[in-house]
Amino acid sequence: MARDLDTNFKNEITSTVVRPAMMVQFKFESGDLNMWTGYGDLLWNDITFTGAGTFLGVSPIEESQDLRATTVTFTLSGITSSIISSALNSNYQGRDVTMWFAVVNDSGALIGTPYELFSGRMDIISFSDDAEVADFAIKCESNAIDIRKAKERRYTPEDQKIDYPDDKGLEFIPKIQDIDVVWG
Repeated sequence: MARDLDTNFKNEITSTVVRPAMMVQFKFESGDLNMWTGYGDLLWNDITFTGAGTFLGVSPIEESQDLRATTVTFTLSGITSSIISSALNSNYQGRDVTMWFAVVNDSGALIGTPYELFSGRMDIISFSDDAEVADFAIKCESNAIDIRKAKERRYTPEDQKIDYPDDKGLEFIPKIQDIDVVWG
């Protein structure tokens, strides 16, 4: 698959020293949670990502040539109870999540434009809490999950008007569907 990477990004990932970073945006109903794998704040595209350091984990990301949905699990360790409470008390299922791969320089500034690695929706949130640390896992499904969903469309005038408001090609369907026609 071809990658659309800008020149600065390409140059940096082919250099002898690479400082990779992952940036994740969870779009909770109560507000976005933006985190990255470094320290401090990182500003990109008018979004401030909060540094999670080594406390942000990502399961392996699969890429395949066949059309199938993949899952990714994001793990956050040692986070505050207010974030856990906010996430669990909001409607999170089906909400968007996006992850980008980025490279930073030695002062932590972005180089080039980050590359989108994963885009999908949040599915299941689980957490474990012991006396010392809370772990928070968010299992996400890729947008390809929509391929398995049945399409709820009908051959009715109302359904046709969703896509083509002025089309009258199906307006007689309700009248003729119960007509008995005698041939010959």
